Amino acid sequence: MCPSPVLLMAWRDWRRVYPRIASEFNYDPRTDGEAAALLAGLLAERAARDSGALPRLSALLRGSSAFVFGAGPSLPRDAELFMATGLRGGACLAADGAARCLLSHGLVPSVVVTDLDGGAEGLLEASARGAVTVVHAHGDNVRLLEECVPLFEGQVVGTTQVDPLPDVHNFGGFTDGDRAVLLAGGLGASRIVLAGMDLGGVVGMYSKPSLTGDTPAWPAKARKLAWAGRILEDFALSSHATLYNATSGGSDVKGFKRTTFAELEGSA
Repeated sequence: MCPSPVLLMAWRDWRRVYPRIASEFNYDPRTDGEAAALLAGLLAERAARDSGALPRLSALLRGSSAFVFGAGPSLPRDAELFMATGLRGGACLAADGAARCLLSHGLVPSVVVTDLDGGAEGLLEASARGAVTVVHAHGDNVRLLEECVPLFEGQVVGTTQVDPLPDVHNFGGFTDGDRAVLLAGGLGASRIVLAGMDLGGVVGMYSKPSLTGDTPAWPAKARKLAWAGRILEDFALSSHATLYNATSGGSDVKGFKRTTFAELEGSA
């Protein structure tokens, strides 16, 4: 499948952002490229299973409502509030470990966007139950790519933060949460709703399987969350989608109107 003009534009825009991130976090673009090449090889081995995965993803998101659940401290409450409504028309996207929380509330995400550090059990369960898994390759998750990608029962789409390769795309985005938003926007979602996307000084327990509760953000994580907020606000400036933030806590995100799931249900 040839990249759409929207995806090509996303990649051109991202090329201006990524060098700043790489410099701040001391990332080596070469190792990111090597990880992307590894992922491309792993996906080539499962080509029959993943055939049509990106068109399926596009069909799922184009013209639809995309509910993007981050793994922030508001996530458990936001999942409960969402399940209490009748908002089922659309696509639910889970950022990595958020999949575990949604599954525990009886909600199977349509899409899971992950760099594989949020806990394999929830990711594999969501995949087995029909989710499209959007797996991100970077220099620090090579071992996880090798271990996890062959195990997904459902379809997999690959992503990278450097030059795209066959079956490994660049939608833009840095963290799993903002990457999920840019994915939804790039594939034509008409409405994007944030949930569990606190972007503040506290890391939610579903961010890492090693966490037993919410915890103050360590310095590198705080900087990553700040970048996620910046990327979302930049996205809002050019997005054609209607943008809402239904996160029950955390920080405001410019360009995303604060709302609740109850209000969204009432206006549907």
